[in-house]
Amino acid sequence: MERKNVLFLIESLGGGGAEKVLSTLIKYIDRERFDITVCVISGGGIYEKEIAENVRVHRVLKSASSYSGLGKVWYRIKYQLIYHWLPTWLVYQLLIPKGNDVEVAFVEGFATRLLASSTNRQTRKIAWVHCDLQNQPWPISTGVFGSLKEEKCAYEKYDSVVCVSKQVESVMKEYYGLSNTMTIYNPIDVYGIKQLVSQECEWEVDPSKFNVISVGRLERVKGYDELIPIIGKVRDRCNDIHLWLVGEGTQVASLKGLVKKIGIEDCITFTGFVKNPYSLMSQMDLFVCSSRAEGFSLVIAEAMTLGVPVVSIDCAGPRELISKYGEGVLCDSYDELEQEIIKSYHTKTRQKNRVTSFDGADVILQIEKLIAGE
Repeated sequence: MERKNVLFLIESLGGGGAEKVLSTLIKYIDRERFDITVCVISGGGIYEKEIAENVRVHRVLKSASSYSGLGKVWYRIKYQLIYHWLPTWLVYQLLIPKGNDVEVAFVEGFATRLLASSTNRQTRKIAWVHCDLQNQPWPISTGVFGSLKEEKCAYEKYDSVVCVSKQVESVMKEYYGLSNTMTIYNPIDVYGIKQLVSQECEWEVDPSKFNVISVGRLERVKGYDELIPIIGKVRDRCNDIHLWLVGEGTQVASLKGLVKKIGIEDCITFTGFVKNPYSLMSQMDLFVCSSRAEGFSLVIAEAMTLGVPVVSIDCAGPRELISKYGEGVLCDSYDELEQEIIKSYHTKTRQKNRVTSFDGADVILQIEKLIAGE
């Protein structure tokens, strides 16, 4: 059987959910059937080394931190050329590796726009959508798409648009009017999680406290500006509660300022990005998802795998996961989220069963069939 040349395009390989999913996919995909190249627009990132151990990684730009002096000026010029000044068909022609049978835009936004501008009409094109674009739209201010109509036209140029939950697919059908969609859930690396959870944890957790964790980018969409005041109010009734916020993002300074303003520095820990959060997560009494919007919520699935109770705001991905597997509580509001945290504090019981039915191998097989055109 002739191997198919497959290109995955992604903007970076930093510590986000889509990047982690791509790393898992690359780890398990059948490389005897597929010759994989991962094209990264801006090189560097937590997952680059891990992915580069398995497949070729092509960097359009080196990471910004690798430049100094006049090199930084040149980096900014190249960045503007790629993202703003040159037409995307020319960026594709000049900078994207050729000779592919299949091209995959693995994230929304610029990667989707860039491959939609491909001049190669013989290549099958697949776009991945990881978020609810109706409740978490791509900002017009970025200049990636000038309008919803322009974004829709880009997705219509793909043979298939893969959505990470049925709710995300519903949005792409109803809000974008697409007919080329399908749902494939994110693969959960259950085997890898079991290996990593046994490793020594770099953080010391006090088991006498009620330990709550939330994992995600420190951005507005994750709702941490709502969760932190909730913890402040809950502490008045549950004085040994401790919140662990795992992740990095543009809001880290403002969130730390909010913690200081409320006066709860002693009961919230910001860990930054943690490559192996599982040894920490497994010691937690509760996982909280405070997101305003989620496409799938990989970390909720991982918490379920570890048997950590889950409380979440009701949005697309969490709703499907909790409804399907019957583990966890959905909240219609942040007031309800506060009450559920208090309720969990008083019961402090682990889930009776870990969710073991996440079939990562089946998901990888679905993706392989899609890429192969079967």
